[in-house]
Amino acid sequence: MKFLKYISICLLAVLFASCDKKDIEFPMEDVSNKAQIQVAYMCPKQAITANYIYTVVINGVEYCNNGSSFLATYNYVPSGAVGLFYTVEPGDVNIRFLNNKGEEVYNTNINVASGSKQMVVVYDYAQAPAIVPFKEPLKFPGVADTGDKCSVRLYNFLCESEGVPMTDKIQLGLQDTETKEYKPVGEPVGFGEGSEFIAVDIDKLKGSGMNTSGSQRRDICIYRIGADGSNKGVIQYTKSNGSTAGFTDYWTWYIGRGYLEFMRGVLDSKTYVVAMTQFTAL
Repeated sequence: MKFLKYISICLLAVLFASCDKKDIEFPMEDVSNKAQIQVAYMCPKQAITANYIYTVVINGVEYCNNGSSFLATYNYVPSGAVGLFYTVEPGDVNIRFLNNKGEEVYNTNINVASGSKQMVVVYDYAQAPAIVPFKEPLKFPGVADTGDKCSVRLYNFLCESEGVPMTDKIQLGLQDTETKEYKPVGEPVGFGEGSEFIAVDIDKLKGSGMNTSGSQRRDICIYRIGADGSNKGVIQYTKSNGSTAGFTDYWTWYIGRGYLEFMRGVLDSKTYVVAMTQFTAL
Protein backbone atom coordinates (compact mmCIF):
# COMPACT_ATOMS: atom_id res chain seq x y z
CA MET A 1 0.00 0.00 0.00
CA LYS A 2 2.86 2.38 0.80
CA PHE A 3 4.30 1.68 -2.62
CA LEU A 4 1.01 2.62 -4.31
CA LYS A 5 0.79 5.71 -2.12
CA TYR A 6 4.23 6.92 -3.23
CA ILE A 7 3.39 6.27 -6.88
CA SER A 8 0.20 8.31 -6.50
CA ILE A 9 2.15 11.19 -4.92
CA CYS A 10 4.66 11.13 -7.78
CA LEU A 11 1.89 11.17 -10.39
CA LEU A 12 0.19 14.11 -8.68
CA ALA A 13 3.50 15.99 -8.58
CA VAL A 14 3.99 15.46 -12.31
CA LEU A 15 0.40 16.52 -12.97
CA PHE A 16 0.75 19.77 -11.02
CA ALA A 17 4.12 20.46 -12.65
CA SER A 18 2.57 20.07 -16.09
CA CYS A 19 -0.07 22.66 -15.14
CA ASP A 20 2.54 25.38 -14.54
CA LYS A 21 2.01 28.47 -16.65
CA LYS A 22 4.22 28.63 -19.73
CA ASP A 23 4.62 31.41 -22.22
CA ILE A 24 3.41 30.50 -25.69
CA GLU A 25 5.90 31.72 -28.24
CA PHE A 26 5.47 32.34 -31.94
CA PRO A 27 8.99 32.60 -33.33
CA MET A 28 9.02 34.75 -36.46
CA GLU A 29 11.33 36.99 -38.42
CA ASP A 30 10.56 40.51 -39.57
CA VAL A 31 11.09 40.52 -43.35
CA SER A 32 9.75 44.02 -44.06
CA ASN A 33 13.27 45.23 -44.83
CA LYS A 34 14.04 42.31 -47.15
CA ALA A 35 12.92 41.40 -50.67
CA GLN A 36 10.61 38.53 -51.60
CA ILE A 37 10.77 36.62 -54.88
CA GLN A 38 9.08 33.78 -56.74
CA VAL A 39 10.94 31.96 -59.53
CA ALA A 40 9.04 30.81 -62.63
CA TYR A 41 10.16 28.56 -65.50
CA MET A 42 8.40 29.51 -68.76
CA CYS A 43 10.99 28.40 -71.35
CA PRO A 44 9.36 26.68 -74.34
CA LYS A 45 10.40 23.10 -73.58
CA GLN A 46 8.81 19.67 -73.58
CA ALA A 47 7.64 18.25 -70.26
CA ILE A 48 10.31 15.55 -69.94
CA THR A 49 12.78 14.69 -67.17
CA ALA A 50 15.75 16.14 -69.04
CA ASN A 51 14.08 19.56 -69.08
CA TYR A 52 12.99 19.65 -65.43
CA ILE A 53 14.93 21.64 -62.86
CA TYR A 54 16.09 19.57 -59.90
CA THR A 55 17.75 22.33 -57.87
CA VAL A 56 17.18 26.08 -57.71
CA VAL A 57 20.08 27.91 -56.08
CA ILE A 58 19.38 31.42 -54.74
CA ASN A 59 22.42 33.28 -53.40
CA GLY A 60 24.13 29.97 -52.69
CA VAL A 61 21.15 28.41 -50.88
CA GLU A 62 19.96 25.21 -52.57
CA TYR A 63 16.26 24.42 -52.86
CA CYS A 64 15.48 20.87 -54.02
CA ASN A 65 13.10 17.94 -53.56
CA ASN A 66 15.10 15.07 -52.09
CA GLY A 67 16.37 13.85 -55.46
CA SER A 68 13.11 14.38 -57.36
CA SER A 69 12.36 17.17 -59.83
CA PHE A 70 11.76 20.47 -58.08
CA LEU A 71 10.63 22.88 -60.81
CA ALA A 72 8.78 21.47 -63.83
CA THR A 73 8.24 23.31 -67.10
CA TYR A 74 5.62 26.07 -66.95
CA ASN A 75 5.57 26.23 -63.15
CA TYR A 76 7.01 28.36 -60.37
CA VAL A 77 8.42 27.98 -56.86
CA PRO A 78 7.87 28.16 -53.96
CA SER A 79 4.70 26.15 -54.53
CA GLY A 80 2.32 24.01 -52.51
CA ALA A 81 0.24 26.90 -51.17
CA VAL A 82 -0.74 30.42 -52.22
CA GLY A 83 1.25 33.55 -51.41
CA LEU A 84 4.64 31.88 -50.79
CA PHE A 85 7.93 33.68 -51.50
CA TYR A 86 11.66 33.23 -50.99
CA THR A 87 13.12 35.94 -48.77
CA VAL A 88 16.43 37.50 -49.85
CA GLU A 89 18.58 40.41 -48.81
CA PRO A 90 18.01 43.49 -50.98
CA GLY A 91 20.57 44.15 -53.70
CA ASP A 92 22.16 41.70 -56.10
CA VAL A 93 20.68 38.19 -56.14
CA ASN A 94 22.15 35.23 -58.01
CA ILE A 95 19.80 32.51 -59.32
CA ARG A 96 20.97 29.21 -60.80
CA PHE A 97 19.15 26.19 -62.24
CA LEU A 98 20.62 22.68 -62.03
CA ASN A 99 19.29 19.72 -64.03
CA ASN A 100 18.85 16.07 -62.99
CA LYS A 101 22.60 15.49 -63.44
CA GLY A 102 23.54 18.39 -61.20
CA GLU A 103 24.69 20.40 -64.22
CA GLU A 104 24.13 24.14 -64.35
CA VAL A 105 21.73 25.08 -67.14
CA TYR A 106 21.01 28.69 -66.18
CA ASN A 107 22.80 31.37 -64.19
CA THR A 108 21.59 34.95 -63.80
CA ASN A 109 21.83 37.96 -61.53
CA ILE A 110 19.03 40.34 -60.66
CA ASN A 111 18.74 43.34 -58.38
CA VAL A 112 15.90 43.65 -55.88
CA ALA A 113 14.83 46.50 -53.65
CA SER A 114 14.08 46.38 -49.94
CA GLY A 115 10.43 45.58 -49.23
CA SER A 116 9.71 44.57 -52.83
CA LYS A 117 7.88 41.48 -54.10
CA GLN A 118 8.29 40.15 -57.62
CA MET A 119 8.16 37.10 -59.81
CA VAL A 120 11.39 36.27 -61.63
CA VAL A 121 10.42 34.54 -64.89
CA VAL A 122 13.02 32.56 -66.82
CA TYR A 123 11.74 32.34 -70.41
CA ASP A 124 14.98 31.71 -72.37
CA TYR A 125 18.27 30.28 -71.10
CA ALA A 126 20.14 32.77 -73.30
CA GLN A 127 18.33 35.84 -71.90
CA ALA A 128 18.02 37.70 -68.62
CA PRO A 129 14.76 36.86 -66.82
CA ALA A 130 11.65 39.02 -66.88
CA ILE A 131 10.94 40.69 -63.54
CA VAL A 132 7.20 41.07 -62.97
CA PRO A 133 6.18 43.11 -59.89
CA PHE A 134 3.75 41.38 -57.54
CA LYS A 135 0.15 42.60 -57.45
CA GLU A 136 -2.41 41.86 -54.76
CA PRO A 137 -5.53 40.03 -56.02
CA LEU A 138 -8.71 42.07 -55.78
CA LYS A 139 -10.81 41.69 -52.66
CA PHE A 140 -14.56 42.12 -52.94
CA PRO A 141 -17.11 42.93 -50.21
CA GLY A 142 -19.93 40.41 -49.92
CA VAL A 143 -23.49 41.13 -50.97
CA ALA A 144 -26.54 40.16 -48.92
CA ASP A 145 -26.00 36.40 -49.20
CA THR A 146 -22.70 35.83 -51.00
CA GLY A 147 -19.94 37.40 -53.10
CA ASP A 148 -20.13 37.38 -56.87
CA LYS A 149 -16.66 38.03 -58.30
CA CYS A 150 -13.16 36.66 -58.73
CA SER A 151 -10.06 38.37 -60.14
CA VAL A 152 -7.73 37.35 -62.96
CA ARG A 153 -4.24 38.53 -63.95
CA LEU A 154 -2.90 37.82 -67.47
CA TYR A 155 0.81 37.25 -68.23
CA ASN A 156 2.35 37.29 -71.71
CA PHE A 157 5.16 34.81 -72.43
CA LEU A 158 4.22 33.97 -76.01
CA CYS A 159 6.82 33.69 -78.75
CA GLU A 160 6.16 34.20 -82.48
CA SER A 161 8.75 31.52 -83.26
CA GLU A 162 11.48 29.84 -81.23
CA GLY A 163 13.61 32.51 -79.53
CA VAL A 164 11.49 35.37 -80.91
CA PRO A 165 9.13 36.96 -78.34
CA MET A 166 5.89 38.59 -79.50
CA THR A 167 6.18 42.26 -80.35
CA ASP A 168 2.40 42.70 -80.39
CA LYS A 169 0.54 42.69 -77.10
CA ILE A 170 -2.22 40.35 -75.97
CA GLN A 171 -5.53 41.03 -74.24
CA LEU A 172 -8.00 38.80 -72.44
CA GLY A 173 -11.40 38.28 -74.04
CA LEU A 174 -14.33 37.11 -71.91
CA GLN A 175 -17.45 35.48 -73.34
CA ASP A 176 -20.81 37.00 -72.43
CA THR A 177 -22.82 34.17 -70.87
CA GLU A 178 -26.04 35.41 -72.51
CA THR A 179 -25.02 36.50 -76.03
CA LYS A 180 -21.99 34.14 -76.26
CA GLU A 181 -19.98 37.01 -77.78
CA TYR A 182 -16.39 37.61 -76.66
CA LYS A 183 -15.48 41.06 -75.36
CA PRO A 184 -12.01 42.42 -74.46
CA VAL A 185 -11.42 43.05 -70.75
CA GLY A 186 -8.47 44.58 -68.93
CA GLU A 187 -5.56 46.22 -70.70
CA PRO A 188 -3.19 44.83 -73.38
CA VAL A 189 -0.07 43.12 -72.02
CA GLY A 190 3.39 43.17 -73.63
CA PHE A 191 5.83 40.28 -73.59
CA GLY A 192 7.30 39.62 -70.15
CA GLU A 193 4.60 41.61 -68.39
CA GLY A 194 1.53 40.98 -66.27
CA SER A 195 -1.74 42.92 -66.33
CA GLU A 196 -3.53 44.46 -63.41
CA PHE A 197 -6.04 42.11 -61.80
CA ILE A 198 -9.32 42.05 -63.72
CA ALA A 199 -12.65 41.68 -61.92
CA VAL A 200 -14.77 38.85 -63.37
CA ASP A 201 -18.43 38.24 -62.49
CA ILE A 202 -19.27 34.77 -61.16
CA ASP A 203 -22.94 33.76 -61.10
CA LYS A 204 -23.14 30.71 -58.85
CA LEU A 205 -26.78 30.06 -59.76
CA LYS A 206 -25.71 29.54 -63.37
CA GLY A 207 -22.66 27.60 -62.27
CA SER A 208 -22.39 25.47 -59.17
CA GLY A 209 -25.78 26.24 -57.58
CA MET A 210 -26.98 27.81 -54.34
CA ASN A 211 -25.59 25.48 -51.67
CA THR A 212 -21.95 25.69 -52.78
CA SER A 213 -18.96 27.96 -52.30
CA GLY A 214 -19.82 29.39 -55.73
CA SER A 215 -18.19 28.81 -59.11
CA GLN A 216 -18.95 29.18 -62.78
CA ARG A 217 -17.38 28.15 -66.08
CA ARG A 218 -16.10 31.21 -67.95
CA ASP A 219 -15.04 30.93 -71.58
CA ILE A 220 -12.14 33.11 -72.72
CA CYS A 221 -10.12 34.00 -75.81
CA ILE A 222 -6.86 35.90 -76.30
CA TYR A 223 -6.72 38.88 -78.67
CA ARG A 224 -3.65 40.16 -80.54
CA ILE A 225 -3.22 43.93 -80.09
CA GLY A 226 -1.04 45.87 -82.54
CA ALA A 227 1.48 48.61 -81.73
CA ASP A 228 -1.14 51.20 -82.71
CA GLY A 229 -3.60 49.73 -80.22
CA SER A 230 -5.75 48.05 -82.87
CA ASN A 231 -7.37 44.70 -82.12
CA LYS A 232 -6.16 42.21 -84.75
CA GLY A 233 -8.56 39.51 -83.62
CA VAL A 234 -8.05 36.27 -81.73
CA ILE A 235 -4.42 35.09 -81.85
CA GLN A 236 -3.73 32.28 -84.28
CA TYR A 237 -1.50 29.40 -83.23
CA THR A 238 -0.30 26.03 -84.53
CA LYS A 239 -1.86 22.95 -82.93
CA SER A 240 0.02 19.71 -82.28
CA ASN A 241 -1.40 18.23 -85.51
CA GLY A 242 -0.01 21.12 -87.56
CA SER A 243 -3.33 22.88 -88.19
CA THR A 244 -3.95 26.53 -87.28
CA ALA A 245 -6.67 27.76 -84.93
CA GLY A 246 -7.75 30.79 -82.94
CA PHE A 247 -6.97 30.48 -79.24
CA THR A 248 -9.94 29.89 -76.92
CA ASP A 249 -10.14 28.19 -73.55
CA TYR A 250 -12.36 27.91 -70.49
CA TRP A 251 -11.87 27.71 -66.73
CA THR A 252 -14.08 27.12 -63.73
CA TRP A 253 -13.45 30.10 -61.48
CA TYR A 254 -14.55 30.42 -57.85
CA ILE A 255 -15.96 33.42 -56.04
CA GLY A 256 -13.35 35.43 -54.14
CA ARG A 257 -10.32 33.69 -55.65
CA GLY A 258 -7.46 35.38 -57.50
CA TYR A 259 -5.99 33.63 -60.57
CA LEU A 260 -2.72 34.00 -62.48
CA GLU A 261 -3.09 33.12 -66.18
CA PHE A 262 0.19 32.55 -68.05
CA MET A 263 0.03 32.51 -71.86
CA ARG A 264 3.10 30.58 -73.00
CA GLY A 265 4.44 28.59 -75.95
CA VAL A 266 5.44 29.31 -79.56
CA LEU A 267 2.76 30.46 -81.99
CA ASP A 268 4.17 28.72 -85.07
CA SER A 269 5.32 25.49 -83.36
CA LYS A 270 3.45 22.21 -83.08
CA THR A 271 6.07 21.04 -80.55
CA TYR A 272 5.81 23.93 -78.08
CA VAL A 273 2.09 24.41 -78.44
CA VAL A 274 0.50 27.60 -77.10
CA ALA A 275 -1.51 27.11 -73.90
CA MET A 276 -2.72 28.95 -70.83
CA THR A 277 -1.33 27.74 -67.50
CA GLN A 278 -3.28 28.76 -64.41
CA PHE A 279 -2.16 29.28 -60.81
CA THR A 280 -4.19 30.38 -57.80
CA ALA A 281 -2.90 33.49 -56.05
CA LEU A 282 -5.65 33.79 -53.42
